[in-house]
Amino acid sequence: MILVSPPQKKTGDVQFVSQLNPQKICECQQKMDNIHSIRDNTEVAEMNGNEHKLKILKWKSIIFLFITITGWGMSAIFAIIAFRRNETNLVQSLSALVFGKYFGLLFFVRIPEYGARYVVPPIPKIRSWVIFFVMMIPLFSAIAYVLFGFAVQNDSGATLIQTMCQLHSLFPILFGIFVLKEKISRSKALGIFIMFSGCILLGIGGDLSGELSLGGLVLTLICIFLWGSTYTTNIIFCKYYSSKQFNETIYFGISLLTVAWCIAAPSIELLNAQHQSSGFNVENVVTLNLATMFLFVSQLTNETVSCLYAQVGKVFDASILSPVTQLYNVYPILFCIIYYQETVTIYKVIGCTLTLVGAMYLGAVTNSKN
Repeated sequence: MILVSPPQKKTGDVQFVSQLNPQKICECQQKMDNIHSIRDNTEVAEMNGNEHKLKILKWKSIIFLFITITGWGMSAIFAIIAFRRNETNLVQSLSALVFGKYFGLLFFVRIPEYGARYVVPPIPKIRSWVIFFVMMIPLFSAIAYVLFGFAVQNDSGATLIQTMCQLHSLFPILFGIFVLKEKISRSKALGIFIMFSGCILLGIGGDLSGELSLGGLVLTLICIFLWGSTYTTNIIFCKYYSSKQFNETIYFGISLLTVAWCIAAPSIELLNAQHQSSGFNVENVVTLNLATMFLFVSQLTNETVSCLYAQVGKVFDASILSPVTQLYNVYPILFCIIYYQETVTIYKVIGCTLTLVGAMYLGAVTNSKN
């Protein structure tokens, strides 16, 4: 006969069960509710803080965008004044443009951010085609400015040429829609249509006054392609990389360009002197006159505000940012009409009006969407 002993209760279990009285259960539940309440209040505070930071970031970006538009407008005016004086050759123009770009980034971006000890730029760590094209922005921009200057010198219609160059903003718009998959609403499409209708009317107004030759048209089309490529690269980089990386990369590119030009410019003058059986003349490489001073200041301004523009790309879509920034063309257009007394037609007046209305409409659409 097998005797089976009854199961014995463990002392710990008896003590634990005895401690689970209703009063303590209520106390535990109240503590848990307090913890959840504190956590919920913390999350709400974080959300409110993030909304406040987003508002500050938005207004900061709008201010940077206004400074960029004004800076680019003044840069274009300085370039038109310089090339209209017709006091420089190709080498002198490129020297002023390259050195203006380099010193603009050096004194207004690089030294304030890193100090004078970091003048020599580090090699970019990221390896991609976007990095390569960002390093090429200063070179493409300098070439485009020179070709723009030749077009202005050969033709009297600086207003028309400046307006046609607005078409370079189509590059990032199309890239943003088809590659970056940015959504384009009817409001955006209407604003873009209004703005570029103004560009077409301005072109018709200049053509009727005979202000553009075939050579000037070819040079302008090349400028549109070069500026469109650099403009698109800028926007792509801003979408996926920080403004700090943009500043470092473009500073590395302009440093390489400056060193290369310091070697190439004297070599070109030396070959030219041998061909003409004349002596080497330093003034044919670097000279100081009003034209070169205006070119230098134009690029000093251009590169400085372009770094501000790099911080705006993360806030606004490329399909919006690209047309709105074309407001900078209003500055040189009005300047040429007033100062150089270029022909004013009804097409130009309506074109300028539509360009302004389209840009402001796109800005209003952006604010309402955000």
